[in-house]
Amino acid sequence: MLYTEIPYDNPECHDQKELIDCSKEEFMALFEPTKPGILMRLFRVMCFFLFLGPFKILLTFISFFLFYIVASIIPIFRGLFKTQRDYKNWAFQICRPLIRLGLLSIGITKINLKGKIDPDSRTIVSNHLSLIETLAILYEFPVSYLAASNLQRHHIIRATAGVFEFIFVDRSDSSSRISNKLVNISNDPSLLPIFVFPEGKVTNGDALVGFRTGAFISETPVQAITVRFRQWLCPKNMSMVSWNEDNWFFYCYQVYAIPFITMDIEVLPPCNWKGKTTTPSERATEVQLQIANSLHTKPFSMTNKVLFEEKKKTE
Repeated sequence: MLYTEIPYDNPECHDQKELIDCSKEEFMALFEPTKPGILMRLFRVMCFFLFLGPFKILLTFISFFLFYIVASIIPIFRGLFKTQRDYKNWAFQICRPLIRLGLLSIGITKINLKGKIDPDSRTIVSNHLSLIETLAILYEFPVSYLAASNLQRHHIIRATAGVFEFIFVDRSDSSSRISNKLVNISNDPSLLPIFVFPEGKVTNGDALVGFRTGAFISETPVQAITVRFRQWLCPKNMSMVSWNEDNWFFYCYQVYAIPFITMDIEVLPPCNWKGKTTTPSERATEVQLQIANSLHTKPFSMTNKVLFEEKKKTE
């Protein structure tokens, strides 16, 4: 094929009714970085220069610098708008061209969008592969983000939070307090809908990690988005958009070595449980199966809690 799909469209993963109980080995394999052989490493070096990797890096710095300048100026106009949501929607339109330039600099040549966010949806969820889909969704939809509190130390993140709605949480804090924040946001229609990655960890796309339940506690409508990347002229064992590589600079290098990338983003029908007796866990499972069946990928029942347990064992 001319491209590699992430997640892979598995023809066997249709109309799945239950989550899959996998082994710990199968689960941990979702977080393994690509390990190319010598020929693939040489091919990757060739692609990095042949497809203008150094120029794309320079363009990324330019686009992010321009975005930082604009995002730092926009809050001056906040007082001209009646509500916070009106201001955020206006700021979203101002910043969109710069976000698209940033995506283009990474190699995203085309985004195929299907569907629309329902105006009544208060929580948006998606599968999680990298930081790239975070930018793509920021480009396509005005939403607020749940983000780790340690990201506030970055100037560009703080500037972005002044334009878009960022909810910073301490991952070491109790899950109940984070869940309460999600419920408060979803119950406040004056705010933008909250966007959450319920897997809580990026994967290589071979399966979905079990969804955490925090995004499904409120009875307000939840709407799912699916994201699929196509890496053109790039074998899967050469480079991956999936952020499984521990070394940030090496991860960026392999992404810039991918000749071209296209994205398919599909907005699925919203789920509304108001008046129903379903539990947050049942709702999370329902949406996970909805995404898995749309992407035709496996839905694992094991959650990212296993990763934290493994990390504690090594400490």
